[in-house]
Amino acid sequence: MATKRIVTVFGATGSQGGSVAKYLLEDGTFAVRAVTRNAESPAAQGMCCNGAEIVIADLNKPETLPATVKGSYGVSGVTDSEFAQGKALVDAAKTAGVQHFVWWYVHRRDTSRHDTSDAESVDEYLKASGIPRTSLFNSAYFENLVSPVSGFQMCKKQDDGTISVEIPSPADSYMPFYSVDQTGGWVLEALKHPDKWIGKDMHAIGQHITPRQIANTIGKLTGKTTVLKSSATVEEFRMMGMSDNPVVKELYLNLKCVSRIASDNVLIGHVQLLL
Repeated sequence: MATKRIVTVFGATGSQGGSVAKYLLEDGTFAVRAVTRNAESPAAQGMCCNGAEIVIADLNKPETLPATVKGSYGVSGVTDSEFAQGKALVDAAKTAGVQHFVWWYVHRRDTSRHDTSDAESVDEYLKASGIPRTSLFNSAYFENLVSPVSGFQMCKKQDDGTISVEIPSPADSYMPFYSVDQTGGWVLEALKHPDKWIGKDMHAIGQHITPRQIANTIGKLTGKTTVLKSSATVEEFRMMGMSDNPVVKELYLNLKCVSRIASDNVLIGHVQLLL
């Protein structure tokens, strides 16, 4: 029986990396090397029980990375948005002769400007490295509607029983969303079809939906009254791009620059926390 090729998954105990490890383990094409800073965590132990090799490494300690990626066919990479971390990971992968590096992040850049996020700078560094790669651009998480997966919860129960929907975008503008649990599906697709995806960009989008549609759908699914709040006008949205507040500016760039590639999925399944 042929030995399975190893894919090393960074961030394996997080929401996105955990999805990658899950999809790879369920598919069975590759052996999974799950990277964590705490091998005793419930998430790490669960992956171990499902057949993953658990490896301890820390992106803030570059000296731990070469041994971690050694012998890997592929790497699924994400960092804490620090260029030094990503650069160290790319350097280690290149030295190890990794044959397919899947780098995933939110595409933040405004092409009318010259600034880039650390994650995009890592993507550019990866492309320049010559490592066979696929870049996976994430969109907004459906989970963020009801749970602050990445720090911002968009829908909240109010004391009067209503649900407020707070999305700082024009009410009828379409925004790309997907479920963070599906991240692994895109990574698996890239790894299983390298001839199609090496050197290419992928876009993780499940559905394009407007703030108004989100509010209406949540109302139908929960049976509760929804109130659409803080939904910026087109002019107010433009003004976000001129803000001196870095958080507001980043939100503007995120919403403006994620590519619009249509697919279809549903919102159902992410509103139970509001009931």
